[in-house]
Amino acid sequence: MNTLSTPARRTVLLYSVLCGLCPLIPIPLVDDWIQGVVARRMVRALFAEQGLSPPREAVVHLTRERASCTWGCLLAPIVWPVKKLLKKILFFLSFKSCIDASVSWLHRGWLLAMVIQRGELREPQLVPASGVWPVALAMEEALEGVRKKPIAAIVRRSFESSRSLLYGLAGRLLRTVSPARGREEEEAAQAVGELQQKEQAVLDELVARLEAEVWQDQEYWAGILARYEERRR
Repeated sequence: MNTLSTPARRTVLLYSVLCGLCPLIPIPLVDDWIQGVVARRMVRALFAEQGLSPPREAVVHLTRERASCTWGCLLAPIVWPVKKLLKKILFFLSFKSCIDASVSWLHRGWLLAMVIQRGELREPQLVPASGVWPVALAMEEALEGVRKKPIAAIVRRSFESSRSLLYGLAGRLLRTVSPARGREEEEAAQAVGELQQKEQAVLDELVARLEAEVWQDQEYWAGILARYEERRR
């Protein structure tokens, strides 16, 4: 089955929007922490749609990037604080990061949803949690070389017309979730759920705008799936 179910598509779009809000939060470290909470909630939601409940370690594997030692890695401790400060000062950098984050998690969420729907991540792979690592690596490698500009253009058009709305949502996401920082993951995830309920109408509108265009190019998404299958052989 190479077509993602409609509920899974909407779940991916919803959480890609929520992940996109996080770079708009003007507090370094807190923005990344909230994005992690949102991403892990997305993973659990996608598994739940197939009647699965993965252990926390498996969810973490599926939401973190592969570790690698490059010049970028070595320079990161120096460059990262400067970039974070600039993002908070320069409006357009924060908004670009918003689009980039949304596009990135849209792709990661879609591919993960396809993998789950196809039955590649069931209980034997989820327990022990290390069983998901080969799948996570194949997904990351498949997405590394994808030219995401067509989807980024769609997200940008949608977000450009809703800038003030997105910044308002980001502020409400911060106020709702940050009090749970340092507590149990479940409490923070519940706070994200509370925001979803309160802002359901607004989020549904944003998701509907994206849904009208994002899935139209079937060849684009089929190509990503083919890249993943090559890496799993």
